[in-house]
Amino acid sequence: MRRSEATPHLRLLRHHDLAASGAAHGFDASLHDAELAAQAESDLRVDRSIEARQIAMRALANREHSRGELVDKLERKGIDRDLAHRAVAQLAEEGLQSEDRFVESFVRSRIERGYGPILIRQELRQREVADDTIDEHLTHEQGFWAGRASRALEKRFKVAPDSREDWGRQARYLARRGFSADLIYACLGDQR
Repeated sequence: MRRSEATPHLRLLRHHDLAASGAAHGFDASLHDAELAAQAESDLRVDRSIEARQIAMRALANREHSRGELVDKLERKGIDRDLAHRAVAQLAEEGLQSEDRFVESFVRSRIERGYGPILIRQELRQREVADDTIDEHLTHEQGFWAGRASRALEKRFKVAPDSREDWGRQARYLARRGFSADLIYACLGDQR
């Protein structure tokens, strides 16, 4: 048993010993037990809240996270969903967690790795980021994305397609990386 879990129980045991000795002197032990149980429950909630904050802070120390990711991490560590939401909201209020910082970092990373807007948007939605926040950070000119698609092709294939089969292979590659059909045709030309 971890120390944070043991502390309220130890307090409760000590108080039970006191209550037993108080009963010998004429005190109402049942009232005292209810107060002790309430105090132990309160102590446990405080301990879990501190634990939730510490887990979230460790995650944020490694990299930026979306709110949805942090809540999921906390739940996987056994933190109640409501408590996880409260802990993450408090971190956001304090400026320690920022959805904008997360999205900016995430989008920049994915663009540098050669991914297109469709895939990036899908991954952000999986991380429970709001569409308006995604739009704010993902909106670029068509020319920007065409340039990124061309770089991805150059890095992967080194040469332009010289047959329908090569064209299809390169088009499928761009589609898997999250580039739209318009961008694929702009980058590869029309070879139907």
